[in-house]
Amino acid sequence: MNTAEIGDEFEKRVFNALSIFINTEESYLDGQRSVLIHKYKSTKEENGYIRDIDVDIMIKTYKTAEDKEKYKYDNSIIPEFMIVVECKAYKEKIHVNILEELHTRILYGNFVRGIVVSKNVFSENAIKFAKIYNIGLYIVNENDAVETIIK
Repeated sequence: MNTAEIGDEFEKRVFNALSIFINTEESYLDGQRSVLIHKYKSTKEENGYIRDIDVDIMIKTYKTAEDKEKYKYDNSIIPEFMIVVECKAYKEKIHVNILEELHTRILYGNFVRGIVVSKNVFSENAIKFAKIYNIGLYIVNENDAVETIIK
């Protein structure tokens, strides 16, 4: 398997794990009001400049469970907030540059926060950066169990 295939496979595992995780007590999200979208793409125009925003997984949380249901048929329903999830299937630890790039996406995409999910550990600087900028850090192990580093 090449690196893109490994990454796509890990994203699917994370998507499935998050689908279960958002309905647990440990999650701060309300699974009844949240929708997960794999391979979310968005275009934003700002001052004549068009920016494409691609994220591995998007979590859209709506004001009510009814709004979540309406979203399935009507994309004009606006979520209460959106969280971007970046998945990293790296063999080595995740360094701060990954979180800096995610932080930029959060700002440009007007997302409420970001989450990085890894199959490996995070560097000390990455953890410090995540604490400062409110970025969630999680590890998904080989059994697809989710370990919280920073909520």
